[in-house]
Amino acid sequence: MKQGFGLALALCCLGSIGAFLDIPVQQDFFWKKLVGKWYPGAMAKQYPLERTMYAYTTQPLSNGDLVLKIDIPRDGDCRRKRLVLYALKLAIFETEDGKITFYFVETDYETYHIVYVEMEDEHFLHLYTKEEAPPEEAKERFLALAQNLNFQSDRIYYANQMGLCTSPPEDV
Repeated sequence: MKQGFGLALALCCLGSIGAFLDIPVQQDFFWKKLVGKWYPGAMAKQYPLERTMYAYTTQPLSNGDLVLKIDIPRDGDCRRKRLVLYALKLAIFETEDGKITFYFVETDYETYHIVYVEMEDEHFLHLYTKEEAPPEEAKERFLALAQNLNFQSDRIYYANQMGLCTSPPEDV
């Protein structure tokens, strides 16, 4: 009986870290090239829950970490939240509390990047672009990756289906 419980526990733990091992990341990732403003292009969600994507500005730090200055629309205003992402491995970052992990799956550094976001009970695939309208090639790459990662096509949303900040943000 104890062996069965131990085996079940081991399989459970392996299952939870399995996603960490299966998510592809950009092998030549260089965080300093992601500097600048990025707009949401598309999002694939695991569950059909309401979730908003935000535009953000990326500021790389000299130690390999990233600062995201996130523009959040609220009641007709726009607020800016600062979030530090701490480098774990090449192209993999997490928040200070360890509750959210970011995998930079693919980027050309100039027009788009695709990031997989893993939370305790949900995960997402995001497409961000330098222009508000995503290039077709980036959308095609995003859709292919979403399919490879088993996201359902009815849970893919495009930026024109999301509210973005329209006024300059205030820092919070």
